[in-house]
Amino acid sequence: MCILADNKKTICGKFTTNKKDDESQTQSSSQQVSNPYKGSSYRKEISNFVFGLKDCRRSDASVICSFGISNKGDERGFSLSSSQITNATGKSYELQGAEIGGGNILYASTSTAPGINHNGTITFGVPEGINQVPLLKIGSSLGTFQFRNIAFSN
Repeated sequence: MCILADNKKTICGKFTTNKKDDESQTQSSSQQVSNPYKGSSYRKEISNFVFGLKDCRRSDASVICSFGISNKGDERGFSLSSSQITNATGKSYELQGAEIGGGNILYASTSTAPGINHNGTITFGVPEGINQVPLLKIGSSLGTFQFRNIAFSN
C-alpha cells in the first residue's frame, strides 16, 4: 500500500497492526470477534461493520483496490455501490466492477455472519499516468467509506 504524505512524498509499505491491537477483542451480543483491521489508518467502521482498505494496484488503464470487511453485529447483508476515485483536478472515475468472496459483478453483495472476514476487490477505470488520488469513496449499503491520499502500487 502506498500513501501520499502531507509533505507530498509517497510512502510505500505494508500496513501492520501492533501486537497489542492484534490481541484486542471486540464484544458483540456476548460473542468475541477479532478485528483484523484494527490499527490501520485505512480502517473505517460504520454500523458495526469494519472496512479495511488493503491496497490499490494499477493494472494498465484500471485500478484494483483490495479490501476486507468484518461484521461485529448480527448477521445481515452488505453490498457495494456507487463508488468512485477522484483525481487532483476533481475528475471522478466510476466503479467498473466489484467482487466479494467470488463472482465479479458491478454491484457486489454478501450475507455477513459475525466474526467472519470477507475479502473483495473493486475496480475503477483510471487512465494511465495517474498514480495517486486525493479521494477514494466506496459506497455501500451502510454508507460511504472515504479514504484520502491513495497512491497506486504497480
